[in-house]
Amino acid sequence: MLNYKKLSQLFCILLALFLFISISSKTAQAGSRDRDLFKIKKSVHPIGATYSLKVEISGLGQVKGNRKSGKIKCSREKDGKYAGICDAKINEGKSFVLKAKPSKGYKIIGWSGNCEITPEIQPTKDLNPKKCAVTMNGDKTVSADFVLISPPPPPPLLPPHPLPPSPVSKEIPFGISNPYSQKDLDIKAKLPEVLKDLGLSKDENGVAGFIVDEIARKHTEETATCSDTACSGYDFSEARDLIDLVVGQGKANLWAVIGAPSNYKFTDGKIREDGKTYLPDGQISRQAYKGYLTEMVSFVNSYGKKISGNSDWYITQWNLYNEVNAEYRDTFGSLSDATEAYANFVVDSAEVLRRLSPQSKIVLAGAGSGTDLLDKHGEFYRLVFSKLKQSKLAYEPFDYWESHWFGKINNYKTNTASGGGYGAKDFIQFLKDNGYGDKEFVIRAGGTYSGQDTQERKHLMDNYQSEQQQAEFLIKRFVYNLAQGVKKIPWSTIYERDKYQGETHVNFQYVSLIYDGYPDGVSKKQKCADVDIKGMLPCPDPGMGVKKLSYYSYKKLIEVLKGSDWNNIQIIQEKDGVYVYKFIKNGKPIWAAWNDNATEKQITIFGINSSQANVTKAIPKYKTGKEVLNYNTAFNVESKPVSNGKITITLSDIPVFVEEK
Repeated sequence: MLNYKKLSQLFCILLALFLFISISSKTAQAGSRDRDLFKIKKSVHPIGATYSLKVEISGLGQVKGNRKSGKIKCSREKDGKYAGICDAKINEGKSFVLKAKPSKGYKIIGWSGNCEITPEIQPTKDLNPKKCAVTMNGDKTVSADFVLISPPPPPPLLPPHPLPPSPVSKEIPFGISNPYSQKDLDIKAKLPEVLKDLGLSKDENGVAGFIVDEIARKHTEETATCSDTACSGYDFSEARDLIDLVVGQGKANLWAVIGAPSNYKFTDGKIREDGKTYLPDGQISRQAYKGYLTEMVSFVNSYGKKISGNSDWYITQWNLYNEVNAEYRDTFGSLSDATEAYANFVVDSAEVLRRLSPQSKIVLAGAGSGTDLLDKHGEFYRLVFSKLKQSKLAYEPFDYWESHWFGKINNYKTNTASGGGYGAKDFIQFLKDNGYGDKEFVIRAGGTYSGQDTQERKHLMDNYQSEQQQAEFLIKRFVYNLAQGVKKIPWSTIYERDKYQGETHVNFQYVSLIYDGYPDGVSKKQKCADVDIKGMLPCPDPGMGVKKLSYYSYKKLIEVLKGSDWNNIQIIQEKDGVYVYKFIKNGKPIWAAWNDNATEKQITIFGINSSQANVTKAIPKYKTGKEVLNYNTAFNVESKPVSNGKITITLSDIPVFVEEK
């Protein structure tokens, strides 16, 4: 008999168990859905997410961040293009500061986009904040807004007062190179008189210009007794004559060019193209050269001190040979051998000179006009500089690097005759790029011709150039390049020559400052028609000893600027064909200016501390130097009243000097 009461209890237990299992299953499914939903939400913003930062720039300038900013360093250049890192991916939550740096002539006026300027960043509440803060909680775009700075109002006029005096160098940057031919004794004897008249002789303050000339080794060996390893009994008469004329009589400084070629092989010398002379190569010929140089420098030091009457006298510059790129390449063949040989010559020369003439500057020889710093010339000097660095010397191998710059009237800025070429700043940068940024650049020889020679060997004189054009070139060549950082510039040759190193129709014959009267003798007009002379202008020339306009302009340049602070030449303007420079002499300003345009231009000179100013044309008021009878009245001088510290003048192609009166 069934027990319904117990059966009813069992049914209730089973029903309760079923309901529990069912509810637990649904709860588990709901929890699973919740977990899936959490996973989905987490995938939208997971921990470690990255966002993009984009920097934009209005105007010209730079925005820079730090490591947290993804190394942002974004610039906008003059052409409107962006440079550097302007986009970055940055982790969520990173905070950092961006800094704005305006380009020259611009200022920051604010930021736009997703950045914030806070008191912590800009506590002075500057109207032109340079910083903004960014927090990466999403993709960001930040824009820095730069604008051009308005020209400032003119400074208030100050009462006239002298500027503090500046230090004066004992050597001015003006001189003459290749002053005479050894065979022309008459011209040679006139050198001291020319030095004094030009103002290159030592003044009451001990300040002087310089002469650059060669002391040739092969000439000193002509009387020597030599073996395979050494010489004795050198003839230093050329060095003695040079010191007599320049130092003793001319009272000027001497820049000596050392000649490397020897008449003797010394067992391992390298024969030159002439088939007669040699350059030092192996250890024996190098030691023989050092022996010669030791004797020569000892003689020069002793004789120079005697003639000058100064126990502290010394050669101001020693030049380590002449136009070595072509010379050494032609002699040694391969570029590697050529640069190795010249670097050794520099090392050997500097070793002797630093020991025997420590006050002197050493000049590394350069190349002739048209030196190409990107092609073979640059290649040569890059290797020479590298080899000198590798030598790890205990002494400095050189102080200056030089070049020769001959050109036509419009090429006073560069080292070429026909346009283009390289300027002083290119040579200075080349030194920096090759590890010698502490060395300085000089122009050792240069100039331009007057007249014409249609038979000139390289057709460098097909176009006629007047005396006035030569004088314009002279003033511009010196002033412009001194302002660019050139430390010394001589003019090449004094008197014209009927032959240059045995040749006629050579450009260098006509670069000089004084005529030589060629052709001389009777029937000059008939001689000018001779086939060997025809094409020379002027022919006949004005006469032996007649000074060109360039001579008087050089004298005026030296007179006006001698005593200036050569390390403080200010470039006032170099644009639109107008050039203005400011020198400081004895605490007072002097301006040099000219205009290369076909039409006249007006300029205003500011900062004049006097009631009157003299404006002097730097070229005499005549067509030729022969017309100059009195140097003191040869130049046009205009006295102009100064108003509010300024004057306005009209510029032509003739340079002018502006001086306080």
